Amino acid sequence: MPCPCEGRYNPAAPGEHYVWLALLHRDNDEAGYRVRDAATSAWTTFVNGSSCFLDWTTIIHCQLVFWCRSAASYYTFSVDAKHNRVFFLERKRFSRGWTFVRMRVSAAEERSAYEFLRAAERSRTPFNRLGAYLVPLRPIAPSSSSSSSSRGFFCSQLVVAALQAAGLLSGVQPHAVSPVGVERLLRALYAARLYDETEHLICPTT
Repeated sequence: MPCPCEGRYNPAAPGEHYVWLALLHRDNDEAGYRVRDAATSAWTTFVNGSSCFLDWTTIIHCQLVFWCRSAASYYTFSVDAKHNRVFFLERKRFSRGWTFVRMRVSAAEERSAYEFLRAAERSRTPFNRLGAYLVPLRPIAPSSSSSSSSRGFFCSQLVVAALQAAGLLSGVQPHAVSPVGVERLLRALYAARLYDETEHLICPTT
């Protein structure tokens, strides 16, 4: 299958391919992630708060985003306690509370990451609840909290696994990486490929 963007996201750079790391901060307007939402459990709030404190960050969640030219929409895959499995969303824009790091990739890397996530979504791969709860304890979390997809994924674990399917982040243990840890790894290893996008991501008109 062709890559989702077909190399036509950026008219100023035809032929270039991108994926986005979307980072959700504690202060946000995203339904199901706001601290004030009844659907956000006290335990989830505590875990997110603990992870933020230990990581010196405000980031509580991450996911990969693709631009689909044929649908003129962003395609994103994620996993969380609300859905309890890997899920897919088509979006025209993102709400307040998100920041983004755009990463230049090859067509093969974009396609491989996308196909990995699509397969995880179609197989209804479960949410790795235990792994998510142990993230604040890394690196002392037991090795039994492995990155095996048979146990499922939590958000940053899924992102790292998808990037590894594309040949990136080799040698990294997906279950040991927090959401902000993904951003830090990309900045350390692929700085020349990255573009910061702090504003709301809105679909281009082209």
